[in-house]
Amino acid sequence: MRGAHAEVRELSLLLAAEGMTEALGRRIGADVRSGDVILLEGDLGAGKTTLVRGVHEGMGCLGRVRSPSFATLIEYDGATRLHHFDLFRYEHAGEAFLDEFGEWLHGDAVSILEWSERLEAGALDAALRVRLDFAGEARRASLCGRPERWRVLGSESGARS
Repeated sequence: MRGAHAEVRELSLLLAAEGMTEALGRRIGADVRSGDVILLEGDLGAGKTTLVRGVHEGMGCLGRVRSPSFATLIEYDGATRLHHFDLFRYEHAGEAFLDEFGEWLHGDAVSILEWSERLEAGALDAALRVRLDFAGEARRASLCGRPERWRVLGSESGARS
């Protein structure tokens, strides 16, 4: 997380339906700033691309979000561009990945990295970390970031579980 001395809050949300995952993404998308990096983790089918679809919509980006499983990067245009990375095909996304795509991550776009757990620990400074896990038929979203920066992490969220 940026700012080693900033308060970091973790929040856990139960998402009972796919629409709730998209709605969470829209809330995150409404808060993003140019240059933000969001790390997205979770098992296959946990809803990572669904969350990205919500962020995309919340940002007002153009086009239709698709899973980039066969491409490392898909770009979406909007007032602020969205770079959607997928690290699924990388067993370990280390320096080679950062050498190839680092300039894309530190530009004026928002970057979301699916399968970010494949990055080396501490390899990338993120504004927000989101993990999606199965919780029966539902999903559990675990978010970690600075509450003064992300409204979804603020005390007014009321969606804790």
